[in-house]
Amino acid sequence: MAYVRVPTPRTAAEISFILLPRQPPVTSADIDFTGQRLARYAPAPRVQDGTGSTSSDEGGAAEPGDYEEDDLAPIGATTKIPKPPGEPGCPDSGGWALKDQLVKTEKWGDKEYKAIRARVNAIAKEKNLNLGISYGNQKPEDIDAVCERIQSEYIFLEKYEDCWPIRCILKSILKYRAEASRKVPPQPQT
Repeated sequence: MAYVRVPTPRTAAEISFILLPRQPPVTSADIDFTGQRLARYAPAPRVQDGTGSTSSDEGGAAEPGDYEEDDLAPIGATTKIPKPPGEPGCPDSGGWALKDQLVKTEKWGDKEYKAIRARVNAIAKEKNLNLGISYGNQKPEDIDAVCERIQSEYIFLEKYEDCWPIRCILKSILKYRAEASRKVPPQPQT
């Protein structure tokens, strides 16, 4: 009988570990609130030298003038809330549950979520979306019309990037409707 050598797992004593330094957290001391624009100081700012090329300055603190226009954001500028990574309705594969995300994380009320979902459904019918096909097969201008209408009725939705809560609600409604329409058996011809 021949024996086959099977590799054994390595023990912690056989593995070497290297600890990497952690980046310090960004604090309000790192932000300049004095100018017309808000500048965040980074550890390696882009500085223009005498030749016209840019380089990073590893030593010393950066000055507001060291940053280019693209690095600065206007004071009072608000950033919109981005869509979470992953897809709604797919919590087992890196996504998230839509209702949980909106009610628990975004702090919508349960009644508010249900009311907005019902309103999206009603406006989708009103705007003549084809409820028998999925979101991806709809006309983009029809989807945008639904989003604009809902945003005009619920002003707080303007803080979300690309109206993602409404688009996700609409995707789930259309997905359910498209699947339901495929399951309906054809009516016999008489």
